Amino acid sequence: MVQQLEVAEALEEARSLPGWLYTAPEAYRAMLDRVLARSWHLVEFEDFEGPEAALPNGAWPSSLLPGALDEPVLLARDGSGTSRLLSNVCTHRGRVLLDAPCTGASIRCAYHGRSFDLAGCVRGSPGFEGAAAPGSSEDLQLVPTGTWGPLRFAAVAPRQSLEDWLAPLSPRLDHLPLDRLSPLPVGSRDYELDANWALYCDNYLEGLHIPFVHPALGQALDWPSYRVETFPWGSLQLGIAADGSPAFELPADHPDAGLRVAAFYFWLFPATMINVYPWGISVNAVQPLGLSRTRVCFRAFSWVEAGATAGAGADLDTVELEDEQVVEAVQRGVRARMFRPGRYAPQHEVAVHHFHRLLARLWNEPDGSGSQPSRSS
Repeated sequence: MVQQLEVAEALEEARSLPGWLYTAPEAYRAMLDRVLARSWHLVEFEDFEGPEAALPNGAWPSSLLPGALDEPVLLARDGSGTSRLLSNVCTHRGRVLLDAPCTGASIRCAYHGRSFDLAGCVRGSPGFEGAAAPGSSEDLQLVPTGTWGPLRFAAVAPRQSLEDWLAPLSPRLDHLPLDRLSPLPVGSRDYELDANWALYCDNYLEGLHIPFVHPALGQALDWPSYRVETFPWGSLQLGIAADGSPAFELPADHPDAGLRVAAFYFWLFPATMINVYPWGISVNAVQPLGLSRTRVCFRAFSWVEAGATAGAGADLDTVELEDEQVVEAVQRGVRARMFRPGRYAPQHEVAVHHFHRLLARLWNEPDGSGSQPSRSS
């Protein structure tokens, strides 16, 4: 029986999460269904580049949270130009339908020949003629999905709407040229580290470690002016530029007008980070690979010609490797028999406390055992 999680509402009274959450195999298995299957995650598709509007009719397979949920999905685009994210599992005997992209107006299962149109509806099912023909209950399930800028997100059974999840971005970022973002290959790569995925998020969500772990980043930011805000399903760390470092030119009606903002560090529960700099954005998609193994997918996009970067987001690789070293050390520490959860630093770990409160909420909910999506998106 997996224990309940208790995180006090008052930060000054609260203590951080117990070590077993990061180290117990049964806790990891519970986290998959209780939290990760009920949350939004970045989903990517191989072999397609550019806007979806330029794609031909067809379907592209992928996996939602590969290495953890491993939920097979496919992006289907039909003749009307409508795109849908569908389950990539045949409704007859459960074979994965596509292992590679296909073009054309239909998808056919290689096992028993059942076919579907690009809206996911069954169009042919050998062996089920006449009264036995499958009805709409055997159509492919629609997967909840949506986009922000160049990013597509999806969920198995989301606890909140995508609109609510993304809502904090709009007041800060709507003035930026998101429609001009183009991929920045030099800032896009995957990292793997020997630590629990939630420890990586813990580290991201506080600026207290910056002067001790990130010397170059600490010089680009005015660390004493660091600010933190929380939202229902996320948080924002506001990095203020040090003298001489690049900063945004914010409009007069912006919530942070008058501040020299070097970076907006958005975290969206549970494992998506959207870092916004004067040159563009860098996204960290945190993907568990096991109890103490994590992949972090960095994806960078720029609206600056030639992808020039400077300031707080100038050397993402160095910052990432510095973070990995300390997070792996924490993983070793929380396994120790003498580890006891500590208190939160009141001025610096507000967002960490918020993350832990959200984890505890979903963890403790009675319906958090892994519900299934329906045909409606």
